[in-house]
Amino acid sequence: ANLATEGLAAPAAPEVYVPYEQARTTDMTLVLRTSGEPLALARAVRAEVRGLDANLAVGSVRTLASVVDGTVAPLRFYLLLASLFAGVALVLAAVGLYGVVAYAVVQRTRELGIRMALGAQAHQLMRMVLSHYLRLTSVGLVLGLGLAWGASRALAHLLNGVQPTDPLTYGLVVAVLGAVAFLAALLPARRAANVPPAVVLRAD
Repeated sequence: ANLATEGLAAPAAPEVYVPYEQARTTDMTLVLRTSGEPLALARAVRAEVRGLDANLAVGSVRTLASVVDGTVAPLRFYLLLASLFAGVALVLAAVGLYGVVAYAVVQRTRELGIRMALGAQAHQLMRMVLSHYLRLTSVGLVLGLGLAWGASRALAHLLNGVQPTDPLTYGLVVAVLGAVAFLAALLPARRAANVPPAVVLRAD
């Protein structure tokens, strides 16, 4: 059988089971499958071992869950830090994207006023602004996804049973940043479209 005896991050190595008489060691591990609380049987197991051989010393009694937790604890800590940094980066990216797009739309307020004075409708201006900045955002998201996909391949050795290119994670990031870009373009464009053209032209 193949067992990951060196931790979950290491590849599973072949293991051979042989009778104890053929491969005597100074220590051994007794594994029990229980239907209730495992540690509640610790006293009975120690008594049973002493009944078989009074010279045998029973060491620590642990559950397999605690053994696995101890093995993955360092990796879990690093992944927690990575998740926190990723969350902060996502928030900063969303705030920065909103600020840049909103500022760019505000800078076009006079242009929007002129277009309205020439007969453009508010919904036409909003559609024009949204289509322009959402196209730019889409280009940025495609480039960002490509870079993220390449960077995630370098972290593949830290994952166990999880694909580095998780579609759900990528979809969530695209949805969040896309929604932020949409609101960043929509809100200033709506305000500019609701201001009378004469007021916009006099303000400059």
